[in-house]
Amino acid sequence: MIWIRLKESERSIGVTEMAKYLREEKNMGRRDDGIEMILQASISSIKRLKSSYDVVNEAWMNLFCNHA
Repeated sequence: MIWIRLKESERSIGVTEMAKYLREEKNMGRRDDGIEMILQASISSIKRLKSSYDVVNEAWMNLFCNHA
């Protein structure tokens, strides 16, 4: 089994996506129209990650709850 060590902040859903958005916002400025697309992409990515997390979490709960 391979374990990947992540910083505590990288384990939270959405932290890296929002950090990317904030970096781009700083670089592009708030008036640029492209920043809205980056925000929407970040939100979509967070939703996708949350959905994946929910599926895995439900599978683990079913596995352990059924064996109790």
